[in-house]
Amino acid sequence: MAKTLSPCNFIPLLIAIALPLSLLSTAVDPPEVASAARCDPPYTPNACGIDEEHLPSNGLVGAVDEELWNKAGTPPCGAIFQVRCIEGPGACRYGTTVNVTITDRIQQMVSAPSSPGVRFALSSKAYGSIADPGKDSIKIQYQKLS
Repeated sequence: MAKTLSPCNFIPLLIAIALPLSLLSTAVDPPEVASAARCDPPYTPNACGIDEEHLPSNGLVGAVDEELWNKAGTPPCGAIFQVRCIEGPGACRYGTTVNVTITDRIQQMVSAPSSPGVRFALSSKAYGSIADPGKDSIKIQYQKLS
């Protein structure tokens, strides 16, 4: 006689599959709100010691303030943050996010950010992807991905 399976027999299987998948989220930290400014080239030398030929080829780089620089106890060189603009009308390119690779520390940048006292200084390419480049600073939501 063939054994029939009830839906209850699948619950342990679903848990065994769903639990590990839920742990594979790409985000390391929950989203936070801060401010960002634009920074223009050059992006070398930088606090991470990355030379021009080894910077990410997409040009999506950035620098962080002292608090983020020291947060994990080690410099966040190479860390990737997903950033989106949440400023009011006219400032943001809504619905866009940018993944920025950290290559510098704001206090040591060769080129000063367009506005002081920000958490992030984004390359002109990264900034222009999410906001009006004519704005000196914007409010952002950011999340560390790696």
